[in-house]
Parts: sequence; C-alpha cells; structure tokens
Amino acid sequence: MSTEVTRVIVVVSQHWIVGSIPSNGQRIQDILRDANSNFARLIDVQIYADANHTTCIAALPQMVVPKDRIQLVILPEVQHEAPVKRWNNFSARTAANFSAIVGGFYVEGELQLPPSTIDVVHAFTQQLGTFFPITRASIIAPDKKRLSVPVLFANKRFLNCFSAEDAAKAENAAAELESSVS
Repeated sequence: MSTEVTRVIVVVSQHWIVGSIPSNGQRIQDILRDANSNFARLIDVQIYADANHTTCIAALPQMVVPKDRIQLVILPEVQHEAPVKRWNNFSARTAANFSAIVGGFYVEGELQLPPSTIDVVHAFTQQLGTFFPITRASIIAPDKKRLSVPVLFANKRFLNCFSAEDAAKAENAAAELESSVS
C-alpha cells in the first residue's frame, strides 16, 4: 500500500486543522470530489484556533472531517500533490480574477475555469464541483491576518458572495488605461 501524503490545512468553522491527507497518488481535488466518501481523513494533525497557528489546541494522530463541514482546503506547498496524475490529465483552463467571502473568510486569487466557460455563474451551477480551485490565493481571516498560498479549494456550499473577472480582459483593460494615461 502506498504511503504518499499531501500536507494540507483544512479550515472548518473557526479552526485550522494542519495535517496530511493520505493521497496515494491522487489529487486532493479528486479526494474532495469522491462521491464514495463523505469524509476526509487527516493524519499527524494539529488544531489551531487562528490563522497564525500561534496556539495549538490539540495534536492528534488522526482526524476524520465531514466534507460538507470543510470551508477551505489549503495546499501550502508549491509542489503539485500528484504530478503523474497532473501530467496525464492536464487540461487547459481559463483564469478569472476572483474575490469571495467563503464562510467567514475573504478569499482572492485566480479562479480556474474550464476553457468552455462563457459565464461564471453558469460555471458554478453546471461545471464546477463542490470544491473549486483558486490559485495564487490569499485568505484574510476575521482577525485580518493574511495568508498567501499557491492553491486552495473552496467549498461552494460556504460561498456567500463573489466577484469574478476574466484575467486576460482585466490585463488588457489595465494596459489600455495605462497607455491612455501616458
């Protein structure tokens, strides 16, 4: 049996659970979207009450978290969690500048959308799963602490509101504005 694990931070309610998910070569997104399990298992867990991870409330060898309670899953490391699967399943994506309130957190970054996306609301309704990826992400916790991470997965069920703008169009508009001012 493979012992591959992926380091994650799982945010539930007001708690930050730092640990590892046994991934066995699977992407975290695939584990989160697996319809055969309503739970995520973490090992080597530390539980914190704040985004700074200043006070560890508990350290446990393992913890099981209901997926429907997870607000955010953060991948704090730059290295892709399943490089072989990524290589074999690569598909081009469209990026949109994204800002949202997810649970009690303000999140911003690049929303990764299927290339056929015409409308972001349609994508949320028909194309994106319960957990959707945001790359180059920043999270601002209620205590105003900012955490920047390479990628996170937000749970659509905790999405309170959002703003999304095609990244290419935004860059072109910024360039046009800059050239008109010059």
